[in-house]
Parts: sequence; C-alpha cells; structure tokens
Amino acid sequence: MSQILLTNEKFNFKLGYIIKIGREYFQILGIEPFTHSEAINSVATGVSGDQSFESNLRPADGYMYWFIKLGIDGALGFQLKFPAVPRWTVHGLKRYIYRHRASFMNPIHYNFLVRSPEFPRFTFFNPEAAAKTGVMYFEGERWIVKKVADVDMYTDLTSYTDLNIGEG
Repeated sequence: MSQILLTNEKFNFKLGYIIKIGREYFQILGIEPFTHSEAINSVATGVSGDQSFESNLRPADGYMYWFIKLGIDGALGFQLKFPAVPRWTVHGLKRYIYRHRASFMNPIHYNFLVRSPEFPRFTFFNPEAAAKTGVMYFEGERWIVKKVADVDMYTDLTSYTDLNIGEG
C-alpha cells in the first residue's frame, strides 16, 4: 500500500515513512536538503564516456540520497545508466539530456535513489565541433535510514534503483 502523495513538484516523503527496495524495508529517520554537482572536463568532439559516482557520491552506511531534479551547464549531453543499460528509455536506447531541456536554472524532474553499494553511473557525450566541458547538477534529499522488519504500509522504490549489481 502506498503512502506517498504525488504533487507537481515531487514525491512527498516524510519522517517515519517506510520504503521498500527489493526485499528490504527502511524507515526514514531524517530528511535534509541535498545538492551535488559532477564536472566533466575537456571532452573531445564526438566522444562519449562513462563516469562513476563512487568517488563523490557514495552514501555512508545509514544514508540514502533521493534525487529529484537534474540540471546541466555546458555543451555535453548526459544519461544515467543502471548498471550498464540506459534507464527510462525505450529498450534501453541512448538518449542524452542536454542543457536546453534541463538547464541549471530550469532543471527537469528526474527521480532516482542512490544507496551504497548500488548506484548508477552516467554517460556523457560531446556533439559539438570542439572540445567542451559540462557540469551535472543534482538536487534532492539526503535521508537517514534504518532497516526495519516486514511492514504492511510502504512505498516501493525498487524501480528507482537496481539490486545486487554494484555499480554499472
């Protein structure tokens, strides 16, 4: 049974809510605003590549990151992958998001959950005729969570993260 109220802005998680990821249940004990940026420097023309979240965005034990918005500054296109397969596209096809669709000042809603050790990678691509740089901006919440026993009322977030895959 769901306990989430959908609004135009985001899912409204509250303290005490229970989330389910695979077969595990977690209770949200704390919620605070959280932002993060990932910079990509000097990507040659027509080049695509992957970058890991591990060094900068790996949550400590007892924490999870719930990202709500994605913004881009620069000429590069970005796409999240869970694990090696692009997510939320038809048949996992590559579909990059560029700054005209998700700018720093006008980010798009792009919900995903980051938890350790399962978290996504991102692919970047430079379609421009010269070497370019870019920055991805993420906005969301940092949750303090604790594992709980099987419960009746929860919100299933399995589709926003993948299980037992490690990093893609």
